[in-house]
Amino acid sequence: MKQIMSSSDNEINNYVNFFMNLFFTDLKNKAKPDIDAKYKEAMNFLQIDIKKSPDKTELHDKIKSVLIAIYNLMKKQEVATEITDGTITKSQFIKKYQEEILGDHKRKYQMNDLYDSQLISPIIEGSNIKDETYIKIQKPVTHEYKDSEGRKINITPVGKLQYKETMGYSSSLTNYIIDKETETGNINRYSVLSSINFPKMSEESYKDAVLNELLGKYNLELSNCSGYIGRIEQAPKDLPDGEKANRYHYVYKVNDETMLVYDATEVSAVLDYVYAQKLNNKGRKSDIGFGFQMNSDEEQEVVK
Repeated sequence: MKQIMSSSDNEINNYVNFFMNLFFTDLKNKAKPDIDAKYKEAMNFLQIDIKKSPDKTELHDKIKSVLIAIYNLMKKQEVATEITDGTITKSQFIKKYQEEILGDHKRKYQMNDLYDSQLISPIIEGSNIKDETYIKIQKPVTHEYKDSEGRKINITPVGKLQYKETMGYSSSLTNYIIDKETETGNINRYSVLSSINFPKMSEESYKDAVLNELLGKYNLELSNCSGYIGRIEQAPKDLPDGEKANRYHYVYKVNDETMLVYDATEVSAVLDYVYAQKLNNKGRKSDIGFGFQMNSDEEQEVVK
């Protein structure tokens, strides 16, 4: 996990704690909390600081955006319920909603730098064409869930990308259609490659990691791996918080039990396959639309 604030932003850190204390105290201790009143109180306090230090315009603009983000979160019923029920602490809140509060990514997202053309076996020695095959699932079954904000997420396995690693091992990734409800009630559709263990979705920590991290907005849209989004695995007990990477893996600890893993071999398999499809189609749209996003109401197939 990146530090919430750098040393140069210590004032922002102090303000975050101040804002959190204001809102948390009001929500936890009052039968009818007044979030609007607390927002005005926080803004008045900030205005005093602005008058004292008018030369810190950029810093104060950042603090304002933080306050507005916290205020908007506190007005959401599901968020307020987490606080009033005591199911989330202030530190847990900041960690969970860090990206919304700070407008800053909590971890690295772009993963195409893991690509290595030597990791996937060619179909014939010396060829640039890799030993890869896409197989469509004939009778796909949709699995229905809700994320931490109560929004629907439907996961439908529709195919498998099979490939052979350079060392001779045969492996595969599953192609899923993800129908994800937005804040406005619309449904966005993604075609992604990963490996989801549906029996383990009965375990709360695994399900939370899949729905809120693996299938989170940023991971779906910013990985830049042609639809490959990594996978969730069991985290070792001694795995430190945060992220780590080497030539072959990127690992981010999601919670005490799970971690998000991006594997260089899987990245390479997907990028090689998509590149081959583009060559075969000679610029035409590929039949395999990994990573393609659309409204699921559209009459359009992602995988034919």
